[in-house]
Amino acid sequence: MKGTKAHLVKMPVSTKEPEEPPEVPPKPVPIIPMDLPSRVDFSYSKRLFFQRFYLQILLIALVVLLVSPLFLDVPLIWAAVILTIFVVYFVLYSLSPLLTTHTLTPDNLILRQGLYFRSTIPLGEIDSVEEIEEYAKVGVKFALTHKKLYVTASRYGLVQIRIKEPKRFPLALGKEADTIVIDVENRLRFVELANLFLLRYETPTPASPDQSS
Repeated sequence: MKGTKAHLVKMPVSTKEPEEPPEVPPKPVPIIPMDLPSRVDFSYSKRLFFQRFYLQILLIALVVLLVSPLFLDVPLIWAAVILTIFVVYFVLYSLSPLLTTHTLTPDNLILRQGLYFRSTIPLGEIDSVEEIEEYAKVGVKFALTHKKLYVTASRYGLVQIRIKEPKRFPLALGKEADTIVIDVENRLRFVELANLFLLRYETPTPASPDQSS
């Protein structure tokens, strides 16, 4: 019985080159205007503080009348103490908020509300700035359920600022927040300018000739 010969079948060698991954188009470099201002102040709503201002002027006048000899005839030293407390409160919470604004520069966002709140946030730490609509808290207050700080004097013209890492605010009871909500009268301009400034931190800096060699 003849042995069976095994036949080797040669498979054709594939000459097809592996497909290259599709080229990803480079991210367009944002155009940053060269004539951006170096500092812009943005006012917040002052209506609430004007109301406080007039009411507390009337309250101080009433206190002066009550501690005078015509009514209670309070001893001079106690009358001075009472009036000092009212005047300090008036200056701090009614007068000073009328004199402060938020400030935007190419490097920092400076938030202010009177003499009782001020915080400087480097723009490099900010993730986004955008308009929002919500029923916001009014004043310098924190949200109960998440890390959100309100520095507002109105529920209109709101802007939300998200920061990359939570930040402590010593003048807001030292609490942490990763989102700040403010109100701005010229909201469109504030958001537009803030995002133009933020482009500087999104654009990679070209390497110098020494570094590239």
